[in-house]
Amino acid sequence: MHYFLGDELTLDPRYGVVITGHNGNGKSAFTVNGTMQSDFNITGGNSYDEQGAAISEAVNSTRIGATINSFKQAGETFTSAGTGANRLLTQIGSQLTWQGSKSPSFSIDLTFVCLDSANPKEDVVDKVNFLMKAVYPEINGFLFTPPMGYRTNVKGGKTLAGKSSLSIGKWFHADYLVIEDVQFSYSKEMNRIGRPLYATGNITLRPFHTVTYKEFLGWYR
Repeated sequence: MHYFLGDELTLDPRYGVVITGHNGNGKSAFTVNGTMQSDFNITGGNSYDEQGAAISEAVNSTRIGATINSFKQAGETFTSAGTGANRLLTQIGSQLTWQGSKSPSFSIDLTFVCLDSANPKEDVVDKVNFLMKAVYPEINGFLFTPPMGYRTNVKGGKTLAGKSSLSIGKWFHADYLVIEDVQFSYSKEMNRIGRPLYATGNITLRPFHTVTYKEFLGWYR
């Protein structure tokens, strides 16, 4: 749920959120400023799988078959209740293998407020539309191209092309993020020039690549 917390909190830099999008050349395409309206959520995880299948395939390898067979001899035989088939289970074969880490994702509830209707930079519709630039594709001839000219670097390394940066107050900053989802609602209240007074919504971002723990710690100032 979103809450409009008023001018005092809106102007407090400790709650300020800055999102910057970069174009295909890595230069700034937009910068929007908002106020965080709820706790900052960050998720991460791992993917593990059983080794049993991999070891079974390795048995057929003449190069390591003898080694694996020695483990099989130490195993115990179990009967599968579903098929009645016998299989070998070893201590090694029962261990889980790491398949990879899941990229963390950030979910942020934001409010944009137009405190000065005479200042076009504070227009909340424009701020939301800037973020939409990061989720809708562009078109080149008959082809759709990724939002903001997003691309990876096939030679290795990182490029800001089509990616975004996120700053929260004075304690968090991360680059090389993609914006996965943008959802906003406009207020029914209008300012003196007839534009929405504020907009509340949610943005979901995540790194464009798998991050290491060292890189993760580097986001915290």
